[in-house]
Amino acid sequence: MGLSYSKNHKNCGVCDFWNGHREIDIFGRQVKVDSSVAKGKCLAQGAPYQGQDRHAYSTCTKWEKWGCIK
Repeated sequence: MGLSYSKNHKNCGVCDFWNGHREIDIFGRQVKVDSSVAKGKCLAQGAPYQGQDRHAYSTCTKWEKWGCIK
């Protein structure tokens, strides 16, 4: 995994509605993605980018912390 984001970083890689490949560190406080260009679909209902591929570093107003994070 190439990049890490803290659990409070409000970007797509840490969002519950992002379906890109990611992992959680052993402490459950950081999300790890493959690279800065990692992409996944936005699954947030009513989000401006719903159904679109989004980079892990992208943001939007529908962000919710990924449920797997402590």
